[in-house]
Amino acid sequence: MLPVVYGERAAQWGILLYAIALVPLSVLLFLTRYVGVLYLFAAIVLGLLFVGYAVRLLRSATEKRRSMAKSVYLYSLLYLALLFVAIMVDTTVRL
Repeated sequence: MLPVVYGERAAQWGILLYAIALVPLSVLLFLTRYVGVLYLFAAIVLGLLFVGYAVRLLRSATEKRRSMAKSVYLYSLLYLALLFVAIMVDTTVRL
């Protein structure tokens, strides 16, 4: 709904800001000592990739924005799934 009300550019900036905020928030789980180093590594790498996708969306040309937005959306689904896998593996292996 954000692109309809405020425009596509505002939505792209919102995606970038939320992706940036997501990285330290996902690291907080490590600071609670619930998960270990494996999760920390996965959270940082996956989060930085997410920020990279958001930056690419923001810098993309007008004719490629729809496909880039779709790739950011699909990566967000993959990000969440892989982060949950990292939690499961890390709590099982406990490095």
